[in-house]
Amino acid sequence: MTTSGVPTCLAIHDLSCVGRSSLTAIIPVLAVLGVQAIPLPTALYSNHLGFARYHVTALTDQYDIMDAWAANGVHIDAVYSGFLASPAQVALVRAAISRYGKAARYVVVDPVMADDGRLYTAYRQDMVTAMRGLLTAADVVLPNWTEACLLADIPYCERPSPRLVEEVAQALGGDRRLLLMTSVPVDAHTHANVLYDAKTGDYRHITYRYWDIRTSGTGDLLAATVTGMLLGGAPPDRALTVATEFVTAAVAALATQGLDPRYGVPFESELARLRKEL
Repeated sequence: MTTSGVPTCLAIHDLSCVGRSSLTAIIPVLAVLGVQAIPLPTALYSNHLGFARYHVTALTDQYDIMDAWAANGVHIDAVYSGFLASPAQVALVRAAISRYGKAARYVVVDPVMADDGRLYTAYRQDMVTAMRGLLTAADVVLPNWTEACLLADIPYCERPSPRLVEEVAQALGGDRRLLLMTSVPVDAHTHANVLYDAKTGDYRHITYRYWDIRTSGTGDLLAATVTGMLLGGAPPDRALTVATEFVTAAVAALATQGLDPRYGVPFESELARLRKEL
């Protein structure tokens, strides 16, 4: 296998040209953390779906792309998937894991499909079922609170008790996975990111200020930061702490500067500080 001198991460996501989400957010974060992103776009969007209008171009040659990589001896250190538009794209991720997962240091799945207690409008129950199957192949899983409840088949609760949060975490962690559960409501002004390491039994949470702003890409930023930090050798608790601080600083900048939330959070100004965390 050919190596590039730095860790490589196969990032299976859509490419939304406008809005600071998916690959446009993930690639710079991985780069600043010393990781080479190897993108495998699932679709090309004019902008993310939070805008009133969008155009999408379907991409269907991903298997041929992976065949070319195999012929060229490309080395993959992590497989990381995010927003997937259909069960067919879940199958694409499973194929990538079949090719690269055994040699990779991490298989990371961010099951982007729901928020605020409900599935995204484009999804049906078959997507939940497909995503549950994908989690069985993952080492690291990063659902938000809504997605975690759906995947664990536990009714969503807007203000969950600590016991319920732990129950959901253990249900998704299984017996070997690292679960990093995001956006868990604590109170009207506070949310938490929760870590549960099924291998060690480590269970902890990191609280942060909640800003009631609807924007896109924050989950991508957090998951990319965690992935980059893990590949750099950071322990899971430090990876989640750094990711939480990075994303919340960018969200605070959006809120205090009165920027248009459709364009995502201004994370670029935080990249220099993120680099210092290595």
